[in-house]
Amino acid sequence: GLPNPEQPSFDPRPYLERIRATIDAFRPDVICSASKGGAYINGLWVHGIWKGPSLLINAHPSVTRLPEGVPVVLVQGSNDEV
Repeated sequence: GLPNPEQPSFDPRPYLERIRATIDAFRPDVICSASKGGAYINGLWVHGIWKGPSLLINAHPSVTRLPEGVPVVLVQGSNDEV
């Protein structure tokens, strides 16, 4: 598995090639992430690895901007902190 991105000074870059290889092999129509997985999808966006449809459930705090031109659905519960 991938490490917990809640660690101080977490950097997703060392893991993005591994995720890219999985994306290339599986060829998903959409990438879904929940909570901590948002740190990884944010890295994919920032580094131009994924520009396809994305679903974020309880987006990770590292997601401070949504990528331009990428279809994104955000889902946040009423009891969740933003």
